[in-house]
Amino acid sequence: MRYRWGNRTQLRRTATGCILIAFMVFTSACAFSNDSPTDPVRMLAEKKIAEYNQSGYDLINQGDYERAISNLNVAIDEIYELEPTLKNLDKEVEMPELMDSPFNNLSWAYNEMGNYEESLKAIDKALLILPNTEYEYVNKGNALYGLNRGHEALESYEMAISVNVKLANAHYGKGMVLYDDRKYEEARNEFDVCLSLEANDFDAAKMKVRSLVALRQEEQAKAFADDLVAKNAHLYAAYEVKSAALAAIGNYEDTRTFYESMDKEFPDRLEAGQQLGDLYYDYGHYDQSLAQYKKLLTRHSDKMSVYKGIIKSYGALGDMDGALWNFKQATKRDTADAGPFVAMGDLYRGRTDYMEAVRYYDEALRLDSGNETIYIDKISALYNGKRNSECAAFGQEARQLSAMRSDLAWFTGQCELELGQYDEAIGDFKRAVEIDPNDHEALSSIARAYLFQGNDAQAKKYSDESLELSPDDSAGQFVKEALLTKAKPLGEQVRLFFGNNYLYSDEGDGGKKTKPLAGLDKAGLTTREIAEAVDRARKKDDPFTFTLYGGEYDQFSDGMESGVTYREEGNTSYIRVDSFESNTDDRFIEAIDRIPDPGKRTLVIDLRGNFGGLTDSANHMADALLPQVVVSTLIRKDGSTENYYSDASRVVFKKIAILVDENTASASELLTLSLKTYLNNVTVIGRNTFGKGVGQQVFEDKPHKLMVFVVNFYWNVRQTNIMGTGIKPDIYVKGDKLESFMAAV
Repeated sequence: MRYRWGNRTQLRRTATGCILIAFMVFTSACAFSNDSPTDPVRMLAEKKIAEYNQSGYDLINQGDYERAISNLNVAIDEIYELEPTLKNLDKEVEMPELMDSPFNNLSWAYNEMGNYEESLKAIDKALLILPNTEYEYVNKGNALYGLNRGHEALESYEMAISVNVKLANAHYGKGMVLYDDRKYEEARNEFDVCLSLEANDFDAAKMKVRSLVALRQEEQAKAFADDLVAKNAHLYAAYEVKSAALAAIGNYEDTRTFYESMDKEFPDRLEAGQQLGDLYYDYGHYDQSLAQYKKLLTRHSDKMSVYKGIIKSYGALGDMDGALWNFKQATKRDTADAGPFVAMGDLYRGRTDYMEAVRYYDEALRLDSGNETIYIDKISALYNGKRNSECAAFGQEARQLSAMRSDLAWFTGQCELELGQYDEAIGDFKRAVEIDPNDHEALSSIARAYLFQGNDAQAKKYSDESLELSPDDSAGQFVKEALLTKAKPLGEQVRLFFGNNYLYSDEGDGGKKTKPLAGLDKAGLTTREIAEAVDRARKKDDPFTFTLYGGEYDQFSDGMESGVTYREEGNTSYIRVDSFESNTDDRFIEAIDRIPDPGKRTLVIDLRGNFGGLTDSANHMADALLPQVVVSTLIRKDGSTENYYSDASRVVFKKIAILVDENTASASELLTLSLKTYLNNVTVIGRNTFGKGVGQQVFEDKPHKLMVFVVNFYWNVRQTNIMGTGIKPDIYVKGDKLESFMAAV
């Protein structure tokens, strides 16, 4: 799972409940009037402002943020009545503190709700109303930190410290930013300052032990946590700090022993018992995790988080009946909690039944529409389920969230990349980097998108940045190597490509020993000369290795957009597939996903005259209809194999009919053979297919209008290869009229 550990999503509180967020509240209004205290209208307005401000503050402390915001907005409306110039204020102005306080408290309320954009708007207004305080700077820092604008947040926290060096929560905020920037030593120092000011700030204590662990000072982290527990033996918060230290160090036996002691010491603390259950689960002790969650259920039968633990434990044990039974029990008790639906979604996602997972996540989002984690769960299921169009659309919808993690933007970008929407993908990957500047995967994905666009300068820039953060980033390495190859003369690129990929060549050295390619290292070769060299190097009985250039290239490129035609005819769903291009699988899957009650219908896939195309596209289409199987196996010239596995998600039809003829070849045959091999409701109708059991790798240079196709692999379906023999139909049809084929259906 892509996750930024250590980034806080909630404003912190101490163990005693003391709010560590800046606020100002006033109960006496008259002292702040600019006008004469005998002005009764103003006095009443100021009194109303103070009362609603106080009420808003009290409601925030009670956790009733929506009512707090409503009351604070009433106070602000009164402020605008008294001081209309404040409504569109764009420069600093001196005002009584009563005019400032509701904006600051409004920022606090929005922070507590996780609505950091509105929090920032409110605090920016408060900061324009002078004088400013250290508490306002902290509030702004918290809003910026919530928006993952860490470096700007750092400036605000440092402003607060410059005003009041003894403000603990400013040091805490600064420490969090430094921790996220992996400046663990500096972060630890800030948490130490915070603890020197507030010895029982257990949030700061947790972050200190995490910083020590990140610095590989595990023994110091453990000693600090042990001392904290010894001094606060009856405070659960102290035990939480040691729990965090042990979890970060990762010694199972030590962690288990301590968690068990916590569960005994604090039997009424649900989180202690769940922590132990989660530990058992995370280390694969599913029987023990199930027993622990069931024990918790006897004391906390109304808590959906306990049911969630039971559901996931049953799922891990492979007992779907047990998981479903407990899910039903949970939803009978509480119809408004998203937790059980998330647990079932996670269960199905873990079993690769992605579209079933999506259905549960949809229900979870209906109940908890602002939960970023559920959005990430759903979009990852859509991405892994190869629903790229739906995934991209959902990602755009999710932009409304104030994202704390880069995952949503990253998954959206990946789906757009699969769809060939490079500009959109780059935009979303850059959003991911804005949220998490250390997201090397997003940076290397930007590099890939620019490479596919032909923008080599930008591809290099982002590849270098990704590899600086993570030298082993595979996508970054791919872009780096591709750019090094592109820097070579065109002929040399083709020689390397041919020698390394041609199935019928024994050379693995880029074709250095292949005489017909020897002259390709010369600079300034024409595309025709390159094509002639490739033609001389291929086997004479190999019709599938060839070159396209000039007008042929233009003609081929213009026809690369795949045609997928869909229509309904009674109880039959007809899909015509002309070729297998990069977007064919997306269109096909979109079509079958729209079909109502597929289990009652016959699916007709018309592959007549389809010469094939991308193997991946055919595999993805088969995946959408098959259970978990090895769809196909690719066999390369060195004997290495590559299996394509389908997931558990599938659309089930009553019957499937596949229309074929003598021009149905390659990827079309792969799709036909895989469905016929693994499903018992498939009928092949037409005539013997072409019999192309090999696949090609393609080299393309758009500026020079050159494409080189070389035979690169054999393919099998469950050890069956149809090279030269084709696929025999179950029902033979003469002629070419669609009506004749449909009559057989």
